[in-house]
Amino acid sequence: MTVRGKKIGLLFVVTPVVFLVYYYAFSQKGEDSIILDQDIHEYSHLTTEIFDYTQCTAIRSRGKGKKYVFYSHVTKAGGTSVYVILQREAERRGQTFEGNSRVLYKRTGIYSKANIHQELARRSLWASELPFRNFEKIVSHSAWFKIVMLRDPLERFNSYRQMRANTPKAVWDEYRSPAPSVKRGIIRSLANLQCDFVSRDKSSCDAKSLNFWELVLLFEEFNSSIALICIFLKISDKNCCLPFVNMKKRDSFPLPELSSSDKRYFKKMNKQDIMLYVQARRKFYTTLSCLKSEVNSYLSNMKICTNVSGVKINPGSQR
Repeated sequence: MTVRGKKIGLLFVVTPVVFLVYYYAFSQKGEDSIILDQDIHEYSHLTTEIFDYTQCTAIRSRGKGKKYVFYSHVTKAGGTSVYVILQREAERRGQTFEGNSRVLYKRTGIYSKANIHQELARRSLWASELPFRNFEKIVSHSAWFKIVMLRDPLERFNSYRQMRANTPKAVWDEYRSPAPSVKRGIIRSLANLQCDFVSRDKSSCDAKSLNFWELVLLFEEFNSSIALICIFLKISDKNCCLPFVNMKKRDSFPLPELSSSDKRYFKKMNKQDIMLYVQARRKFYTTLSCLKSEVNSYLSNMKICTNVSGVKINPGSQR
């Protein structure tokens, strides 16, 4: 076969894979999704890379040589549920897992710079719901397997608003206000929040920030994301379960709706988060394409976790 013939043959082999990843990454959008067709066009350069199954070897080997696991808990993106899996795995390893490093910090100051390396000698699983800048230097070592789960920016924002609106605190009364100026003030104060959990600072947050993470997951694909965590942490399908925490709130406060103008303002203020999320979908579905058979096998055997004790549940939360 001529060189030209080989190139044509490769194109026919690779093109379906490109289409598969592209289709999965952008075809399944929720009703309240901020990822619209114009976003796909605007960030289309993120999907032009040719994907082929030679990448799968590298993806499958991401966990090799990793001694520690770090999970960055993005607010309102399934993090408390993921804690159930990490806590169960810590128990299997004979270790402790707080499930909330903010509480651990307040109680012991354990990860406050000086004592972190001593603490890591006793733990191989670590998680934080604080901005990533607190841990970036510590977990940048090659021994760390780093996990983050992202969520559609607008859906995450509305879930966060709902959590605070459900909580009767005077300081959070603004989350119950329908006033346009108040809603826009909240949008500004929470702009590009997911960047805080992925990058050392918002100014440097872009699509390439996710290259630092070994496993990028999606809240919208929660079950498959949990299966991927279990696969990479080598948790058997018998010991892997689906943890559904913070799913419902009995009496939710009627959340003030965002107008079309509010949503346009949200998009304007959250360009970095939207770009980050588009890239996250690309990376997730590439990984899923490589491990689809393993994920399906796990999902066919996984049950709902029956024991979520030890994980703090926010009474104002709902998924």
